[in-house]
Amino acid sequence: MLKIQYHLIVFFQFIFSFSCLAQNWQWQNPLPQGNTLNDVCFLDSNRLIAVGEGGTVMQSDDKGENWQIEHYVENVHSDLTGVFFMNPDTGLSVGRDGIILRTVDSGSTWSIQQSNTTNDLRDIHFFDELTGIVVGNNATRLRTSDGGLTWESLASTQNGWNLFAVSILDSLNIIAVGNGPNIIRSEDGGESWIIVDSGTVSNLFAVFFHDSQNGIVVGELGKILLTCDGGKNWTDASITAEGFLQDISFQNPTDGIIVANTGLIYSTKDGGLSWDIKGEAESPLLAVAIDTNGLGLAAGWGGTIFKTEDAAESWKNISSGTTWRLLGFILSMQTKGLRLVPAAKSCIPQMPVKTG
Repeated sequence: MLKIQYHLIVFFQFIFSFSCLAQNWQWQNPLPQGNTLNDVCFLDSNRLIAVGEGGTVMQSDDKGENWQIEHYVENVHSDLTGVFFMNPDTGLSVGRDGIILRTVDSGSTWSIQQSNTTNDLRDIHFFDELTGIVVGNNATRLRTSDGGLTWESLASTQNGWNLFAVSILDSLNIIAVGNGPNIIRSEDGGESWIIVDSGTVSNLFAVFFHDSQNGIVVGELGKILLTCDGGKNWTDASITAEGFLQDISFQNPTDGIIVANTGLIYSTKDGGLSWDIKGEAESPLLAVAIDTNGLGLAAGWGGTIFKTEDAAESWKNISSGTTWRLLGFILSMQTKGLRLVPAAKSCIPQMPVKTG
């Protein structure tokens, strides 16, 4: 009996000591944080917002050099997959489980908006400060006409298909891409939709329009399509590439960037007709944004952040440390307390698909 009591005392002392130590732990690797980032956007020439796993929102006011980080914003544990700002103060983020967050103070605080769906939401885009569209799984399409305060569901006949990205070209015309029919468009503000014959069966993950006529979409295995008539017809401009082209952004009608889940960064100087590799991350990249001055940010798996200030000619790694998943730890009793030892890497990191 005494032996059992002794073991119990030692056990509870161990748990108590472990808990006390855990209260003083600080995040060390990777920096600035380790949650995967799914989307990034500019508020102005200095400030950026990135969103990602576990309700993560990151803010920078010095062109991406340093970040203020908040996880589980508004107690949201779902992954955030898309973010869009209509002006430097007002923006929205969407995510899994039908989450829509809205801010009116540049991302310092957020409020949850009612989406009336539990489908995963993948992307968000606004035409002006009032009119916006959200797309997501199971062909979900939501529309707002009051700046994101309220949302209405648009009728869908393509249930079961997932939409990954959307772009509003003008007050009537909208393009969305995904799987199933990989390009659909609306000519009446989202009331009805037309399946576009894109000439490919590849899944498409991102769309970018310079104006109401000229746009580009990218997808799996190097798939790139160009349009010059508002998305009615598309020309294949694909490149030889493994993995998925995840996101795209343009500085102007000729200069743009694509990031891939192979970690590669591609650049074009001719509007997307040809592409050169300009950088490579060790981890998959899922999001990219570039402004008109050539400042760009690429982000992705494990909190990876890369930055360019010369229109993609060179890239600086803002993040540091390993972005491999730690598969476990070993507790080692030493005179100075507990030591955490990462478990050995036993598999290649998964290649995630950006969902927003």
